Amino acid sequence: MLSTPENHRSAANDASPTASVIAAEDGLIRYLRQHAELIVKGAYDIPADWRYRSQYHLLLTLGRRFAPTPRPEGLIGMPDRLC
Repeated sequence: MLSTPENHRSAANDASPTASVIAAEDGLIRYLRQHAELIVKGAYDIPADWRYRSQYHLLLTLGRRFAPTPRPEGLIGMPDRLC
């Protein structure tokens, strides 16, 4: 399952953009785990040829975090946060 190392977690009072992205990722991971648990508890009939029980299980297994990085100098494109 997708790991969330403590050194990547943000403090609640940390207002940096990176911290807000990490906090959002943590919330998304909690959401995915909750729904994966509901799928398991619901005992849904999953086809035998499926590798993962649901899209939530797929994301938790194969998903990974990406570190936000600043835009490279001289890059021409959309303004920040509008792409």
